[in-house]
Amino acid sequence: MSCKSPGSAHDSTAFTCTVLGQALHGADDPLSLSLIQHGHCIASDEAYAASEVLAVPWPGGGKGDRWRDSYNFHLSSPRIHIEQAFRMLVWRWGGFLEAAACVVR
Repeated sequence: MSCKSPGSAHDSTAFTCTVLGQALHGADDPLSLSLIQHGHCIASDEAYAASEVLAVPWPGGGKGDRWRDSYNFHLSSPRIHIEQAFRMLVWRWGGFLEAAACVVR
């Protein structure tokens, strides 16, 4: 989410407008250098452009190449658990969030 981008903007466009997005795409940025040095990366989805620190799936599901399919599988597995955790939070606190939004309006 970026306040600099309208709601209709593509996720990757909004992300590149943020300071974090620019830092992760700059190979000479201290944050990127630290992540690379320690062997870390950020798992993302196909909406984002791959970089030294952003791991994105192969487009088209790997097209039968077992190494690409394996990479896509192992990349998506942790993301699924994180998305499920967020869904549980929204399910648990969804009513609270809606009530808070009504108070703010």
